Amino acid sequence: MLFYAMLVAVLATLQFLLGGGSAMHGLMIGGVFGILGHWRATWVSSARVQCNSVRADLVRCLEAMGYCMTRGPGELTPDLPRWSRFDSQNVQLKTIDGAVDVSGPYYVLKRLARNVAVES
Repeated sequence: MLFYAMLVAVLATLQFLLGGGSAMHGLMIGGVFGILGHWRATWVSSARVQCNSVRADLVRCLEAMGYCMTRGPGELTPDLPRWSRFDSQNVQLKTIDGAVDVSGPYYVLKRLARNVAVES
């Protein structure tokens, strides 16, 4: 949420710096569509995989995508410096009643669904 507040502050500052109305109008349209795309792509989603033996495949696939298990068992973070990543990019794996519950960004889950289905 802090990211979006900072973005609004930057856009408000640019409104005062850029005198022309058409430049600001284009900047606002581009900013809104950029935020909507980012918001949709990083929307935190979850999926449940019914087989417990798939967990190792999920971890291997996430590691191939650039994730590493740094916080603890079942929580993977992107292998990026802390200043350049958000907590919404983290992926969590929880085993519940013989199934694996995967939660993380929508684009990561979509890619996992394609890759794990092909490998299985």
